[in-house]
Amino acid sequence: IGYRGYLGLDSGDPQSVFTLDQRQIDVGALNRIGEANLRVGQSATFDDGTVVRFDGYREFAALQVSHDPGQVGVLISALTMLLGLMVTLLVRRERVFARITGAPAAEAGGGRSATLSLGGLARGGSGEHHERFGALFTGLLGNGRPEPARGA
Repeated sequence: IGYRGYLGLDSGDPQSVFTLDQRQIDVGALNRIGEANLRVGQSATFDDGTVVRFDGYREFAALQVSHDPGQVGVLISALTMLLGLMVTLLVRRERVFARITGAPAAEAGGGRSATLSLGGLARGGSGEHHERFGALFTGLLGNGRPEPARGA
């Protein structure tokens, strides 16, 4: 199909060179002057003497194939880091320290004895660590409540 007239290419609006603006046809700025189905090597002449010749075509395709073998490793690493972060955020951070020292022979009455010092450290959590530490220390000592550390 052939059209003649003003395409509006200088209007500044972005447009494709492969399609016509239907509004230009509707307002009469583009007029249909004829049509022809051409085979390779044929030509058509329109009423104003314009000759259109079909010289041929070339097939083409744009393909992109990619392979990134590192994607699986990156995915596994990212999931491992996420899992590690979740563990650090959800697991209570509590530490218990124990120190055993030998008592001087004068205090032990000439025999051998030892002193057990226990301590605990909690980071974060709900504040229930005092009860847990107390129960742990009582269980370790076996007889009543532990003596509080002096000077602390």
